[in-house]
Amino acid sequence: MAQAVPRLTVVVLTWNEARNIGACLDALARQTSKDFEVVVVDAASTDATAAIVREAHASFPVPLRLHVAARRLSVGAARALGVAMAAAPAVAFLSADAVARGDWAEEALRGLEGADLVYGPQQHMPAAWTLGASVRGLRYHHFPTEAVGEPERAARLASHVNAAMRAEVPRHFPFGSDAASSAVDDLLLATRAVRAGRRAAFHPGMVVWHRDAATLRDELRKDLREGLGWGAHVRELGWHRAVLAWAALLGLAVGWLVVAPGALPWLALLAVAAAPSARRAWRRRKEMPARALVAGLVASPACDLAFLGAYLRGLAAAATRRQPTGGGRPRPEALEMQA
Repeated sequence: MAQAVPRLTVVVLTWNEARNIGACLDALARQTSKDFEVVVVDAASTDATAAIVREAHASFPVPLRLHVAARRLSVGAARALGVAMAAAPAVAFLSADAVARGDWAEEALRGLEGADLVYGPQQHMPAAWTLGASVRGLRYHHFPTEAVGEPERAARLASHVNAAMRAEVPRHFPFGSDAASSAVDDLLLATRAVRAGRRAAFHPGMVVWHRDAATLRDELRKDLREGLGWGAHVRELGWHRAVLAWAALLGLAVGWLVVAPGALPWLALLAVAAAPSARRAWRRRKEMPARALVAGLVASPACDLAFLGAYLRGLAAAATRRQPTGGGRPRPEALEMQA
């Protein structure tokens, strides 16, 4: 007898996620709804990631498929491959370092009853409050507690850490395989889909707990990638006005220091550099341990500067080439897929 087609395919991308993939799969195995399948696309991990997935396969309560690439894949190529492998009419993306609440799959399907794309909240829950986790804790996105039905506003909350959509959406709006596109593929997809008339929504019942960056090196890499992506796709994502305003203030403080060296200009420069992290620390003061707040406050300016530098490089790159406007079907980019 033929197996029934599941309603949802959960795509999980992995690359050296041995420390996280077990918890991710355990949470999926405990879902209240079993009307889904799981597709793991591994980008040629060098650790035990694939072995852990294979071990889980024998007793997994829903279909679990693993594709191991022969060589490293870009995020966009891996995500496109996962969509191509999906058997269900709806696709969900779950980060390998995220743990889904027990009713996550059920809530994802419920959210898709009234939308083409649906996103859920993420709660930052690191395994330990390392320096990288502390910086990420300050920079972590604040998600609303209420449903958001306005497509444009929901698109600004897009994240492929926790997302579900009708399968034809990512097939109609292909993922880019370059570094800049991969870094902001969630925002690009949501922006392009909404501009083409698709319905995006934010569903607060679709909850995951996210570990995210574990080390300061991980965090710096993340900021560099995201800054480059935001800048390179400015024509579609719009200007990052807060970052540009901060850059202008930094420029004024540096100019003052050059013209009139002294203690006061130095203090002004330090104050401007620390302002974004101080604002975040104030907002997160009740959600993070005091030690993590202090560590994040001290280390965040370096990550902010990394993001700014990458953003400016992305803007420079955008100025030298034509970007899609997002009004129609984007031109598919070459995918580094492995059969």
